[in-house]
Amino acid sequence: MKAALNIGALFDVLVRLRAANADALLTLFFDVHRVPRRTAMRRLSELVRDGFLGHLRLEGTRCVYHLTAKGLAASSTAARATDWIRRAPAPRQADYCWLRSSLIAALTRDGWNVGRCWLHQHHLHAHLIARTKAKLDEAGRSAPHAMRATYESIRKDDGLAPMWRSFCAACRWRGDPRVAIAKCGCCGGATTNVYTQAFFRCTGCRFVADEVRSHRDKNGARCFAQMRECDPLPFDVAFRHGEVMILFVDNPSRPVERQIRELPLFWSEQPRVSIVVRCADADSRFDAASKTWVTMGARHRALLHAFSPKGYFSFLRDRMTWIDYRPEIQLRFAR
Repeated sequence: MKAALNIGALFDVLVRLRAANADALLTLFFDVHRVPRRTAMRRLSELVRDGFLGHLRLEGTRCVYHLTAKGLAASSTAARATDWIRRAPAPRQADYCWLRSSLIAALTRDGWNVGRCWLHQHHLHAHLIARTKAKLDEAGRSAPHAMRATYESIRKDDGLAPMWRSFCAACRWRGDPRVAIAKCGCCGGATTNVYTQAFFRCTGCRFVADEVRSHRDKNGARCFAQMRECDPLPFDVAFRHGEVMILFVDNPSRPVERQIRELPLFWSEQPRVSIVVRCADADSRFDAASKTWVTMGARHRALLHAFSPKGYFSFLRDRMTWIDYRPEIQLRFAR
């Protein structure tokens, strides 16, 4: 392989996605490095042959690539890999990874930046603040108290806002997370607030920080559980030229209700949020000609019922705008 091509960056992409189809890897990695398609497919085959990647065949001609232990060891982000990533995905997880990676690749080709890191967190947070502020300005003095409370709640939401520290460029001093300090505590120079790119969560008490550190749980007792690097967002965010939307692909390994509760849709007077929803239910079949569902699996029906007028989250219908993005990208099709 050519030395100019950093294959470790390909492994980092797979750590982020866990598994992905060839089309997604071509878009997210090989096209960025201007590698021809035939050369890229040959290199993927070489990585599978040498034991760096695993190759799983799905229904029909579809397949996904995933990291092996050998490939994970060569990744610069191996420390953030959970036990879930360290083994080959189960069939339904492979289906989920195929669908998610396909949508991310399609959005990327359309000019969207898609991911779950601090940058996407920042764009989502700034978008919600700006849209809520616009609603406040439009209402003027007649704005209800709930709208003002929503604006303050979104602005101060630590779970939605990226983590930051005061930073001194002269001596590299850093302050405590989310504590604004005007002067450096070491040299006395001026500081600036910068976002921290790392995000760690305790596997026991769910404490979050931008580095591995000792901490206490909610009861004040010292927690000895392991802290692991992870994504700050549990869902994907896409942004492009001031536009922001959420990509919500139902993970079959997690309860539907828990995934919905993680979405930023639970403020009473919040602005509408654009969202693309997909379900990775292997029992559902989509008819591409009529663009309708021929059959729906139990998981798919449960997801739709949650947002229906009689569902648990029917009140969220007024807080979200459904985007029917690329309906031809579905997990299963009617024959």
